[in-house]
Amino acid sequence: MAITITLNWTPGGGETSQNQDVQMRISGNDNWSTYRTVGPMISTIDVTGLEENIKYEFRIVDNCNYGGPIASGIVTKIKFTCPNLVFTNTYNMIQFAFNHLGGSVDQYTINLLNADLIIIGTMTVTNMTSVITGFFTGVSPNTLYQIQVIPFATGTSQECPLAQTTTLPPPECLAPTNVSAVLS
Repeated sequence: MAITITLNWTPGGGETSQNQDVQMRISGNDNWSTYRTVGPMISTIDVTGLEENIKYEFRIVDNCNYGGPIASGIVTKIKFTCPNLVFTNTYNMIQFAFNHLGGSVDQYTINLLNADLIIIGTMTVTNMTSVITGFFTGVSPNTLYQIQVIPFATGTSQECPLAQTTTLPPPECLAPTNVSAVLS
């Protein structure tokens, strides 16, 4: 889904100020591209058609007649989506899977929380595959737990809403049946 990021700034100004270039790039790239050129007094713009889970960098370049062009500082922005978790639990293990968000996402932290919302297990995934999988052991049977996924993109992160899951009841212990005795 395409997203929009609104940029706001204070124009550099000055008697020789000309137009300003709104520039952008995907974080980690060396080359800037000009999204749009605006007048010298413009101080806000919507950058449209961007993708979720991509970390973008933006700057404004003032095209002064003398001593320019001169660029602003860089601001970064990313809109994370949160994955949909699929659980395959047993009575003593929580197993999860979700599709990798792609884009700039280069790490996940997955937290296991108990009913009191206390973190009782954590794992970090840095090996990106199309489907992220993992499991937590040492859990109690027939118990509600919460899983939290935190995607990262070069140091930027977002906590996703908690996902609930319940472990299965323990297997039944059945008494032996059809016991017989033969006298010999």
